[in-house]
Amino acid sequence: YDGTVWESSVNLSNVLLEWHGGHDNANNQRVSNASLTATPTGAYYYIGVPAAQAGAYVTVIKTKWTKTSGVGTWTIKGKIWGSGASRTANLKVDIGGQNSNVSGTANQTTPEDVSFTVDVSSLALNTVYDVIVQLKEAAGNTDAAIYLGDIIALGS
Repeated sequence: YDGTVWESSVNLSNVLLEWHGGHDNANNQRVSNASLTATPTGAYYYIGVPAAQAGAYVTVIKTKWTKTSGVGTWTIKGKIWGSGASRTANLKVDIGGQNSNVSGTANQTTPEDVSFTVDVSSLALNTVYDVIVQLKEAAGNTDAAIYLGDIIALGS
């Protein structure tokens, strides 16, 4: 801004999506999304998928994004984990039908950093697309809850 005109091309952020909960790696304490359970269990926030629903992808975040020039790839970084031994959290992001996913480490019961990319180069410019973030237990098991503590998507 020069006092009269905003310059839209100067210092734009490459953050396309961002959500941060909170978590305590030492104690694994958290407060769940109120729609999933009403009982706070600690002083931290996360999004969770109950064990009974974790066998298939469950949408936990849905938003919109307009395809702009210069963005051909979304780089997704998140923190995921599960509530039970021998279970593996899986995070999936779909942007206008273009999607990818990543599984965490088996038996991971505290937040784990994961990263992956989604190629959006084939999407049409200036078109609005749905962005869908989903969680599931990687092998389709339904005896452990799956959690998302943070997600950030960077465009390049």
